[in-house]
Amino acid sequence: MTLNILSQLDLSIAPLSWIGLLTTFTCGGIIGLERPLAGKPAEAE
Repeated sequence: MTLNILSQLDLSIAPLSWIGLLTTFTCGGIIGLERPLAGKPAEAE
């Protein structure tokens, strides 16, 4: 059952790469953490 779900997930993101997704989420997380640490609001001014 788990293997079937994983294979379906792999097919659903086929146009994207796992490395690209990991890079995107990592960069987004770094930017998301940097804003409050710098004392800046998350929303645009």
